[in-house]
Amino acid sequence: SKAVGRRRTRLGLIGPMQHASMPTAPKTSPNELEADPRLCDAAADFCDSWLRLTDRSTKTIAAYKLDLDQLCQCLGPKTLLASISRQMIEQWLLTLQTDGYAPASLRRKLASVRGLFRHCINIGWLQSSPLDNVRLSFGSTRALPRTLQNSEVMSLLECTRRACSSTPESEQSIALSLRDHAIVRTLLATGIRVAELCQIQIDDLQDNQAVRIHGKGRRERIALLAHPDDDAAIRRDLLARASLRPSTRSLFVNARGAAISTEGVRRIVRTSASNAGIHRRVTPHMLRHTAATRLLEHGADLRVVQSYLGHSSIRSTER
Repeated sequence: SKAVGRRRTRLGLIGPMQHASMPTAPKTSPNELEADPRLCDAAADFCDSWLRLTDRSTKTIAAYKLDLDQLCQCLGPKTLLASISRQMIEQWLLTLQTDGYAPASLRRKLASVRGLFRHCINIGWLQSSPLDNVRLSFGSTRALPRTLQNSEVMSLLECTRRACSSTPESEQSIALSLRDHAIVRTLLATGIRVAELCQIQIDDLQDNQAVRIHGKGRRERIALLAHPDDDAAIRRDLLARASLRPSTRSLFVNARGAAISTEGVRRIVRTSASNAGIHRRVTPHMLRHTAATRLLEHGADLRVVQSYLGHSSIRSTER
């Protein structure tokens, strides 16, 4: 992603765009609002009211806050909302582009700003958005998803399995080795996102070798553990996790008994791959790509892969 981010693409206007429909908060009387709010105050109101009202995830809210904070810092803390022009937004994006931000990151930041303006129109702070009927082109950079070779997959699984059967130093080390093996098998078997893995609760385990997944946008789906060894690895982890004195119902916990973090999972995958002799950077998302690629190689329909990965749009699956 760093390599993609360093590529330079041309920023320009390419014509009108129809806005996607967006949920709206109840109209507020102008008398209840500040007559001419500052950008930073409007951004704080947007993140604290509209995003929470629409039940966005904490990760989404954090991303919007980051984008809007960058805009506030660029334009200045005293900038009035009504004084912002299209040219000011374009200049901000050009600055970010020069700093090496990838097109995908710039599109997300622009979407955050559009969301802010639509919110301000809805509650009466603005009459129109400076980005109405404008679409910005950032070019495109496309890189093939990184995946593991079949031999690397087998080495990774064998390495984590062997760690479970080696001479343990303590009961806790046994539990952690079983957990690591179960995490790697689950990622490769289901193709779920790292955040989805961390959110799995014990109650999400199904009797028929399946797991309920809490996906992006509050969407739920069922992920199948097609191989009996995948389900067995999770069951062994479930039995051993008691030695970690868990304080949560999360399926995968850390050494302190708390729910494992996404960074903790990344560290497990990275260390396991290194121990397996894989001499390149391996991430949980790389295992997700690997799982999807293996499905396609075995003749799965693209719509099946879309459901498997939990994509709302077939375009994401095609990419």
